[in-house]
Amino acid sequence: MFSVVIPTCNRDAILARSLPTVLGMRGAGECEILPVDDGSGDGTPALLAELASRHPNLKPLRQANSGPGEARNRGLAEAKGDHLLFLDDDIFPDPGLLEVHKARLDSGADVSQGRMVWHESLADQPVIRYMDAHGMQFRLDGFKDGDQIPCLHAYTANLALRTADARAAGGFDRAFTRLRYAFEDTAFAWKLEKSGKRIVYTPAAWARHLHPMTEEGLLQREYKVGYGMAVAGKAYPDIAADLGFARATCGLAWKLPVLRVLIGSGLPALLGAEWRRRLAVKQAFLRGIRDGIWENFPGGILDRQ
Repeated sequence: MFSVVIPTCNRDAILARSLPTVLGMRGAGECEILPVDDGSGDGTPALLAELASRHPNLKPLRQANSGPGEARNRGLAEAKGDHLLFLDDDIFPDPGLLEVHKARLDSGADVSQGRMVWHESLADQPVIRYMDAHGMQFRLDGFKDGDQIPCLHAYTANLALRTADARAAGGFDRAFTRLRYAFEDTAFAWKLEKSGKRIVYTPAAWARHLHPMTEEGLLQREYKVGYGMAVAGKAYPDIAADLGFARATCGLAWKLPVLRVLIGSGLPALLGAEWRRRLAVKQAFLRGIRDGIWENFPGGILDRQ
């Protein structure tokens, strides 16, 4: 049996659309569905209570707002299934997703990484097209079915494994909790990898991802990615090395002022929307690294660059 863990917070409108597709997966009736409400202030509790009244295998959990990593830890602690499936609340799984993940795990894989595609309603959004063009979300296109993939490409938006292995790895690291998502997945997969577990790509276990992204949301995301890289530099030096942390911090003291001058000038307007967005994204990312360094490396790693 699978325990399907879904962290959620203040997303009742999307959750009302995605949860029926989770409950409609083949084999879902034999699983426990564990949506973990991370302190929502909207209609999420009422929605989950109503769905639970009609689906006995849906067992909502609730906690004070602590971020999706802690919500996944709560689901992991409560799970009764032999296998876990982590999904996000904006994931619309293919009806056969559970069966495909189970077959992959039964064939010898320790972890099965499913595929995510953008929901068709988002295909024409400029920010989504920008993210796709620059490989900023779910970078799995270079892998084939059955490939072993590194921890940097593991995403708990659609990830299956044995419950005992997830618990042995210690769940999701609290060093990343305050970031709400940056590199929690990577650190979790890294611990699995270091314990000898094989993460295998399973594209036939696919789902649609409905996550609208605004310009502001993109910049917030990149700030968290930069900050998360700094946290990884402290807690997981091996991951930070793979992420290019040393290269990113080199020259940081002058890169940010130069970007500030460029963005404040008239040049981005002349270069067009693509370059305006690219410069703003770079600035947000480097600001995240800077703040993460200041807060996690007392004594000033910036002074050593």
